[in-house]
Amino acid sequence: MGDRTVGDMILWQLGGAAKISAMTGVGFFVYSDDGVAFPLPKGCKVQVQLTPSDTYRVSIWKLNAPPRQVGASWDPVTLIQSREVKAEQLKATIEDMTGLCLSL
Repeated sequence: MGDRTVGDMILWQLGGAAKISAMTGVGFFVYSDDGVAFPLPKGCKVQVQLTPSDTYRVSIWKLNAPPRQVGASWDPVTLIQSREVKAEQLKATIEDMTGLCLSL
């Protein structure tokens, strides 16, 4: 189990987990040592990672269904990625990338 400190900080900068859940319908958040990820409507996922330069990498991705064969695996595909996003730009960047409002 990883440390949730960075993920909690990111969610706080986005307005808080409860507000994001209310605005987007997100039911859960997945934490990592360097960030947080959460699903969006229509099967896409948002991943926000803190970089060593104290900026954020924001990725929107989805899983492509595997071919119907034994042993096939799901293939993650990055749809949009933004690097070196500053904390004060994080919420607007995600809203622009997804077309969703994270707050009223």
